Amino acid sequence: MSRLSAVPPRKRWLPGAFAIAVALAAATVSGCGGDPTKPKLGRVSGSVTYNGAPVTKGVVTFVPSGGAGAQTGQPATGEIGSDGSFRLTTFESGDGAVVGDHVVLVQSVEMDPSIEGGSMPIPDARGNLPIQPPKHLVPEKYSQTETSPLRFTVKEGSNTFEIELTD
Repeated sequence: MSRLSAVPPRKRWLPGAFAIAVALAAATVSGCGGDPTKPKLGRVSGSVTYNGAPVTKGVVTFVPSGGAGAQTGQPATGEIGSDGSFRLTTFESGDGAVVGDHVVLVQSVEMDPSIEGGSMPIPDARGNLPIQPPKHLVPEKYSQTETSPLRFTVKEGSNTFEIELTD
């Protein structure tokens, strides 16, 4: 007779059940790693196009405008990838945006090539720097909360938004 068969069936599963109960209790107490002082978040990703073509660089910002998110005012940002995709971060990388209504901003600019890479051009004899102002790659109206027509609602869980910009 094996040693395992000598143990009554009820006592065989008790150690496993106890381990599961402890794990569930720990997850409940810790909120699965959530911080009760932080607002609820929804994961947010998507893509940005301008006149049908992917926006290949820039930043997407979700600014809370309604619901619980408006109380915190905590914006979420995400860098736009070369394929037009983005993923938002509020507190930790990729954690999403505060649940609620948002005004959405898209900023995409091209800097003067003479200052790319961190070097500054040398001023001319009058002290003027030969630097061109940034060139907006999407209409400026999308870069300010007062003028952006973009509005999205973030819900708990996963959210995917296709942001379509036009002239």
